Amino acid sequence: MKRFNAYVFIVVMVFSLTGTAFSQKGIFFLEVGNRKMMDSRYQEAITNFDKAIELNAEFTEAYFNRGCAYLELGFHGYAIQDFSKSIELDPTDAAAYINRGNVYYEMFDYKNAIADFSKGLELQPDDVDAIYDRGLCYEGLKQYDAALNDFKYVLKLNPDYSSAYSGISDVYAETKQLDLAITNITKSISLNPGDAESYFKRAGYNKESKKYGATLQDFNDAIKYDPENPVSYIGRAEMYNEQGLFAKALEDLDYALGLNPELANAYCERGISYFNLKQYDKALVDLNHYMELNAKNPVAYKYRGLVYFNTGNYQDAVNDLKKAIYLNPTYGFELTEKINTATEKIQLAAASKK
Repeated sequence: MKRFNAYVFIVVMVFSLTGTAFSQKGIFFLEVGNRKMMDSRYQEAITNFDKAIELNAEFTEAYFNRGCAYLELGFHGYAIQDFSKSIELDPTDAAAYINRGNVYYEMFDYKNAIADFSKGLELQPDDVDAIYDRGLCYEGLKQYDAALNDFKYVLKLNPDYSSAYSGISDVYAETKQLDLAITNITKSISLNPGDAESYFKRAGYNKESKKYGATLQDFNDAIKYDPENPVSYIGRAEMYNEQGLFAKALEDLDYALGLNPELANAYCERGISYFNLKQYDKALVDLNHYMELNAKNPVAYKYRGLVYFNTGNYQDAVNDLKKAIYLNPTYGFELTEKINTATEKIQLAAASKK
């Protein structure tokens, strides 16, 4: 899920001051803090908001803005305290409830987030960002009907709100209505054609729908609009492997690991590419490295077992292939013959030593 309105906090902070605030003690420090916020110098902003509050313990805007700074730094507990104090001083301020709701959202506390968004919307009924964010929370709780109602209401208020279509597509994907998911993410793309994340998302839907040509094109577009996202290269490499284009897959996986060498899935996928190119030593290195990070992936056991089988290491092949079947019983039909063959090889080798 993607939160749409994170950047709105800055706008609120700079322009939320009431007329009476300018006569309050500490306004100088409040203004300096706001400028620091605009420069993304959040800790310095907090220092200035602290000084404003020291001079006036009931300076509502200073608590509000400091809460925003804490939220930007990920200090959720402090942010909640400040927004709660802001609400205590001004219980009619919709923005304080909505911002506190965003803190709870980031903490995955969807129930409290919904309560705050709902209170904010009582005070400010047509805040499309708050309605959208509440929809994300309902989706997080798997309350899909409520999520759809919020996303659709956003579109009623603002038909060009592309993220609402994306939210609807998520709900339909999670409920396995893939055609509707594709339709809605396509609407989102039509409104925001440069959004790489939407192409990546649609690639996943198309892949699950076995529309492989469309999947590959979506990964191409995701890379076009965000060429530094390694995950898109891994996704495209998976498609290349499925199409037998192993050399192309290697190019993408090498590039992805150059961008982020900590991506475990890239090692597994590259191990598969090397296996299919019969570069077994390299395949084994990558699969071993992947399994140090994720020891429960049946695909890795399957391909490492096949590497062992093809290089004559039959006991390790049997061990890995049996583990693959244990983790994914659907591999049974595909791998049992290999296990039987390897077992026979082991028995023949043992007999020959007698």
